Amino acid sequence: MFLYHRAEGTRVKNLSPLREMMPYLFPRRNDAVVYFEQEIDVEQALKYLEGKDLTFFHLVITGIVRALHLRPGLNRFVSGGKIYQRKNITVSFAVKKEKKDEGRITPVKIECNGEETLSTMAQKINAVIGQGRGKKDTTSEAELNLMRFLPGFLIRILLWFYRWLDGIGLLPYAMVKKDPLYCSIFLANIGSLGLHAPWHHLYEMGTSPFFGVIGKIKKVPVVNEQNQVVPRQMVLIRYSFDERINDAFYCAASLKLLEDYLANPTLLELPPTQTV
Repeated sequence: MFLYHRAEGTRVKNLSPLREMMPYLFPRRNDAVVYFEQEIDVEQALKYLEGKDLTFFHLVITGIVRALHLRPGLNRFVSGGKIYQRKNITVSFAVKKEKKDEGRITPVKIECNGEETLSTMAQKINAVIGQGRGKKDTTSEAELNLMRFLPGFLIRILLWFYRWLDGIGLLPYAMVKKDPLYCSIFLANIGSLGLHAPWHHLYEMGTSPFFGVIGKIKKVPVVNEQNQVVPRQMVLIRYSFDERINDAFYCAASLKLLEDYLANPTLLELPPTQTV
């Protein structure tokens, strides 16, 4: 049966009555959004990166992918009033074509299976960044370039039809596969621009239940175990989370793994089967 069948996910069964009804009680993602934040000590992560051809962004994405792999209850999405388990792990983020005010921003997407190491993840990330900054338009850019020449009423009709097909599982997977809004999490690394992390809305298009914003790394006074105030390098990451896929407690406990990986990045050098 094609109705409610999805190529990128399988229906989650045996949910509690409340969880199963939540997509109907809260039809939109931003109706069920929960905001929370992590302030993470990154002293060890920065020391680890010294002399390596890696960035802090590489570490964060790899840590999040690993957490989603080990805690699959977080890698879900809602579509057509149903909750699905995503079959793979996908991360989207925005790339600026040129580092200047008028430089265009384009979203890119990487697909993972959760078994990647830090080095293989860095290769994937660098590859999609190169594609995003290339002169050739990405698939999403090409589609938007075509749509913007249509009259407004026709764009609204097309988007309604698109959402309707998506909701009943009839949207071709080829359109979903490359669309950055169909992802496990959408990340924004504004810390690289020297900015603090704001809260961000969730996208109603697509199936992404998460938006994470990484702020700038800064020195913060921290009280250590000896009750001494010492400076530590800290980063603030703020998340917007669609609580319909799972409860906020499960989400927070899952992302606690990211803190562990940033405290000990060597854990990401091996696949998860060799570190558990």
